[in-house]
This record gives sequence, C-alpha cells and structure tokens, in this order.
Amino acid sequence: MSDVVYSKNRWAAVGVLSLVGLVIGLDTTVLNVALPTLSAVLHATTSQLQWFADAYLLALAVLLLPAGLVGDRWGRKTVTVVALVVFGLGSL
Repeated sequence: MSDVVYSKNRWAAVGVLSLVGLVIGLDTTVLNVALPTLSAVLHATTSQLQWFADAYLLALAVLLLPAGLVGDRWGRKTVTVVALVVFGLGSL
C-alpha cells in the first residue's frame, strides 16, 4: 500500500515540476516576443536587448541555490507554491 502512495506523490511532484518549467519557459518566451517593442520604445541596441534576456536568465541562475536552501529549511512544497504565486503576481 505504501508503494501506491509513494507512486502517486512521485507523479504529483513530476507534474508540479513540469508546471514550474512551463511557467519559466512561457515567461522567457514572453520576454523574447517583447524585445522588438522594448527596442522601439527604449531605443535599445541589439547588444542591450541581449542583456535584457541574459539578465533574466542570470537572475534565475543566481537565485537557484538560495531557493534550494530556503526549500530545505521551510519545505520544498511550501516554497514552490509561494514562488509560483509570487511569480504569477509578478508576471501579471
């Protein structure tokens, strides 16, 4: 019986992590679609537009290790849910 519960939890975790990956990929796509508009409004060069995209990915990479530490201390599920809510509100 415990194997069945473990299997359900494992698939739920895979689903949540897939959702997180989808959200990050979708937000990166939105940024890339917005680059021409940013270029026109801010009169940004190609180099500056590259920095917009790189800064976003760099921020994600920099926050990865501290987020893991916070997840270990407060619980991975709690941190994931809070992060998705904050990310969703920020994206709005």
